[in-house]
Amino acid sequence: ASRIWDNVESEPESPLPLTDRYETTGNSMKIPQMFESSRKQGAGKRFAGIQTTWFDEAEEIQATKFTTKKMSMEVHKLGAVAYVTEEMLDDGGQITERFLNRRVPDAIRFAVIQAFIDGSGVAKPHGVLRSDAAIEIALEAGQGNHTILHRNVNNMYWRNWARSRAIWYGHPDLVQQLEFMSFNDDTANQRPVYLPANQVVNSPFGVLYGRPVVPYEFMPDFGSRGDLAFIDWSQYATLTKVGGGVKTAVSIHVRFLHEETAFRFTFRIDGRSLWPSPKEDLNGDTTRSPFVLMPARTGGTTSSGL
Repeated sequence: ASRIWDNVESEPESPLPLTDRYETTGNSMKIPQMFESSRKQGAGKRFAGIQTTWFDEAEEIQATKFTTKKMSMEVHKLGAVAYVTEEMLDDGGQITERFLNRRVPDAIRFAVIQAFIDGSGVAKPHGVLRSDAAIEIALEAGQGNHTILHRNVNNMYWRNWARSRAIWYGHPDLVQQLEFMSFNDDTANQRPVYLPANQVVNSPFGVLYGRPVVPYEFMPDFGSRGDLAFIDWSQYATLTKVGGGVKTAVSIHVRFLHEETAFRFTFRIDGRSLWPSPKEDLNGDTTRSPFVLMPARTGGTTSSGL
């Protein structure tokens, strides 16, 4: 069980280590969710209403009261059962153990990431694509179906509140098209915006605005809402059982007549946004969020945007 948990966490593309993590010995926990809808001064807005005061010697500091909401998190159960034949066990138990230690974490990690991205929140984590804090940028005038433009990624970058931490996640078909995106959407000169590692040789993936670009099979299909997302996982809370919470059990009775042994694995986790909504800037009315999404662009023929 401990090895399976280590393998779930160690996958480089897993967002779990990047999240705001909590552990519980029980099944649930209430986490303060800071109600901050604006960076402007005022109770219940910036820093949940905690206000600072410049004061002189012997003057009194202004007292403030912060406002939070209690966000209930409850670990949801994820299970996997694998049947192993007597022949496999006879041929080598170590081989079977190595197989399970590789494949079970893959299956668990797949389900967890899928829920972190687009989970409904019912008996599973609540995904960032469904968060009330998520922002969809506006499309450019006359923008075609199945396109990605320089102005799109520019708007996404600047609408994220923590640009130094956020990571680009895109459907592989969309990431493929990034190489054909032209600067300032200039189709005449066609100066490229994105080249992996500033060249097509040596490295398959690169960066946009200095942040990693990750082709992710979990993102919606190219042209759909959220096919490209700029995500800061530090603003997504996860709750697991102390020690990882992977439980294992073995039974020879479930498939006794088939001469198969059943290996059962269960894992409990929850996840949801720490932000109840986007936040308005200190100056101006632009809102920003840790989760910025491309809107849907479907209905026509596929195009690179050139």
